[in-house]
Amino acid sequence: MGRNFRSLGKAAKSAGFRGVSIDVEYPYPRYELEHPVYTYDGYTPGDLLDAAYRQGRVSMANLLDEFPDAVIMCLAGNAPHASDRKPVHGRAHRPRWRSATAPGGFHLATEYALQPVGPR
Repeated sequence: MGRNFRSLGKAAKSAGFRGVSIDVEYPYPRYELEHPVYTYDGYTPGDLLDAAYRQGRVSMANLLDEFPDAVIMCLAGNAPHASDRKPVHGRAHRPRWRSATAPGGFHLATEYALQPVGPR
């Protein structure tokens, strides 16, 4: 996923965009920690959540390596499960450590924020 976010940042910057919008969710039942695919042999549910958090941090760091001044809109979705929220937390954590004076910034949004405004 880190390579994909690096490519996303590079493509957005080279195309002249001011930033990127990220709407990555884990909507599949297999990501529920109670799913039988998880046997927990040698790891715990906490290990899975830690890995999801790290995945969010790494993916955001790679995007910012390619496009450090990007405005980043993150659509967190409804995130009903902890495994959905952890990557979002990781993505939000990474820019905070990048630079307090970054020209872009990380913004949490909802799909409602992207609705057209004006007469219908």
